[in-house]
Amino acid sequence: MHASLNVKAGQRNGLIGESGSGKSVMARSILKLDDHRTTIYGTNSCIELDGTDILKLPEKSIGKFRGETVSMVFQNPMHSLNPSFTVGAQLRRVLMAHRNYSRSDSKIKILSALKSVDLPGVEELIQRYPHELSGGQCQRVMVAMAILCEPKLIVADEPTSALDVTAQDKVLQILKKLSVENKIAVLMITHDMGVVAQFCEIVNVMYGGRIIETADVKTLFTKPAHPYTAALLAATPDPSKPKKVFNSIPGLQESRTGKMSSSCAFIKRCKFAQPICSHAPEFRTLNDGQSVACHFAGELSLSK
Repeated sequence: MHASLNVKAGQRNGLIGESGSGKSVMARSILKLDDHRTTIYGTNSCIELDGTDILKLPEKSIGKFRGETVSMVFQNPMHSLNPSFTVGAQLRRVLMAHRNYSRSDSKIKILSALKSVDLPGVEELIQRYPHELSGGQCQRVMVAMAILCEPKLIVADEPTSALDVTAQDKVLQILKKLSVENKIAVLMITHDMGVVAQFCEIVNVMYGGRIIETADVKTLFTKPAHPYTAALLAATPDPSKPKKVFNSIPGLQESRTGKMSSSCAFIKRCKFAQPICSHAPEFRTLNDGQSVACHFAGELSLSK
């Protein structure tokens, strides 16, 4: 992977791309959740958050860093919560790992976090087990757990994909409210363009282990500058059209092992590819603030 990503304080950033693009690998790297036996960082690699380079933190400091500075909301809450412990017990363990609170103060903090994610009857809820809650309720518990120690960044890896539409909308509303009110930055990883349009301010498009386009959400949807971004948007079903025509992107992503390719990652699937694309393009900024890694950015007709 060779990617650069910037998330400002209190900003809601999206990270999109097909499965295999490297989105979850990047997300897990931010919290150092990658497998150290198979993951090697380049000598110039840097993951900096609030002035601290995560890659330089000693192993004993990583646990404190997770939860206090950055936390993560995973895809399936039923896999993230332990079925053997009550909701209250699991939240209490997280809080005790980072804060020296008394039992009564811990309960106050936990109840406050659960109320902030709009869960009703929190006094009774903390006595219940995960299997007694709906998927949407469990995911809101996970969001409460993520904000318990007041982090500056939440990484949300497909947090709504396992939920129905109503629960999905509720989780997005809560994450947006927490971001605005508490100035928490959110990195939202998703395949759902509806989630991107509803939630994100800035969108980063990833392909082949690289960020290939970054733009504000309105610009990305109306004026995509990279052929892959345009192809992703074109592949999104449009319910307003009378016929359900599904567009696809020809070919498949190549597996990436070892050294990154020196060519544009999208070269074999791009209908605009030219000989110059055998050399990976530099990331450059267009007049409207879009940043794009394409030799022909701003010159192509990419209407949906």
